[in-house]
Amino acid sequence: MKSVFISLITILFLSSCGSEEIKMQYDAYSNEHLVSEDDGSSGALSYRGVPLELEIENNNEREYIVQHYDQQKGDIKFRLSKVPSGLFAERMVAKDPSLSFDEIYNDIASEQVFYLEFQENQKQDLMKKYFKDDMDAAVSYMSFGIQENIRIRTLEGEIIKPNYTQYERTFHLTPYERIMINFSGLDENKEYELVYQDELFGKGEIIFPLPVKTFIQQNSNYAI
Repeated sequence: MKSVFISLITILFLSSCGSEEIKMQYDAYSNEHLVSEDDGSSGALSYRGVPLELEIENNNEREYIVQHYDQQKGDIKFRLSKVPSGLFAERMVAKDPSLSFDEIYNDIASEQVFYLEFQENQKQDLMKKYFKDDMDAAVSYMSFGIQENIRIRTLEGEIIKPNYTQYERTFHLTPYERIMINFSGLDENKEYELVYQDELFGKGEIIFPLPVKTFIQQNSNYAI
C-alpha cells in the first residue's frame, strides 16, 4: 500500500532516539488561558506559546479544519500543517476521479498527515541561499535524511517515528520548501509534540505542541 500511497501523493502535489529526558512542560490552566488576543476586536490563537491558525476548507459539503503552527527561527519560518484524513482523501480524488474516496479514507483513517514548510523571511530561494555550491547534498537530505530528524514525543515519554516522509520538490517555483510526513498511532485525545531537529539550516530543535481535538473544537470560532 505504501508504494501506491506515495505515487498517489506524487500525483496530488507535483531516528531518532530511544529513551530521552522529556522536557515537555504543560501548564495547568484551562484552554482559555492558551488563547492570546491581538486587539480588542479579533483574536490571535496560540497554543503553548506557538501561533496557531485554523483554516476552514469545504469540500463536497464536508467541512474540515486544517491546523497551521508557526515557529520563527532566524531568517526562516517553519510552518507545520495538520491535515484531516478526510480532506487529504478528497484532494487525492479531486486529482484522480477514478479513485474512491471511501477506499482511500479507510486506508489512511488510522494515519495522520502533516506538512512541514520552510520559508525565508524575504521569500528568497532557501536552497539557493544556503546551498548554492552543494545543492545535490541538500536535496538528498530533504528526500531521505530528514526523516531521521522528525519524531512525535508524547506526554508519557513515548517516541513515535514517521512511517515515511516525502520531499515535494517544486524546482524553485515556490517561495518555500515542503515535506509531507506520515505517522500512525497518534491519540487525538492526548497532547503530544512534533519535534524537528533542524540540521539542514542549523536552527536546532524546533517543537510544535499539538493539542487534544477538543481544544480545536472549542476554539473553532477562530477558524477562517
